[in-house]
Amino acid sequence: MKHYKFIFRMWENIKFKQDTALNTFIVISGSVLLFFGVFIIADQLLSLDVLSRLFPDHNATSPISASFFIMSGLFLVSTIWKRESRVLKSIFLAVIVLFSIHGLIQFINFLLQLNQGLDILFNRLNAFLSNFPFIRMSPYSGLLIFVSSLAFWLKSLGRERIVFLNIICSIGIVVGLSGFIAILGYIFGTQ
Repeated sequence: MKHYKFIFRMWENIKFKQDTALNTFIVISGSVLLFFGVFIIADQLLSLDVLSRLFPDHNATSPISASFFIMSGLFLVSTIWKRESRVLKSIFLAVIVLFSIHGLIQFINFLLQLNQGLDILFNRLNAFLSNFPFIRMSPYSGLLIFVSSLAFWLKSLGRERIVFLNIICSIGIVVGLSGFIAILGYIFGTQ
């Protein structure tokens, strides 16, 4: 029995080095998040309605969700900088934690049938589309933002421990599958 504990401790302390392919994937992922966040906010601020013209059934994305995309993209890109600025990463992480708290509040408000949240400050429209607030953060988006923020927090807390990496990968699989299911729902027109 002692041998198993020793092997587990040894496996837990293995440090993984990020290789070039992983860094490239992180930069591409962060850049895509940044692009979509900036595009969504610019589309709404400048009243371009590009997405509405391309996809007539498209529901506008919440400015809070788009802001989370921007901060997540910046955090991802900042994780591979050669000169790690702990202050900058701490600021990104603090803002992401605030977004995660807001996302959790949105989901809890949905479960308790309350109509509260920060989106009221940005958009006073109270329209609903099949139980979901229109141009406000979806409760499911809020839940996924909360779960994604847990992954960012774990990455910054102890990024080289195998236990944290496994949890982060599990969170990524859940969020990725949720996004895949949402895309299928948009393709087939379900609500």
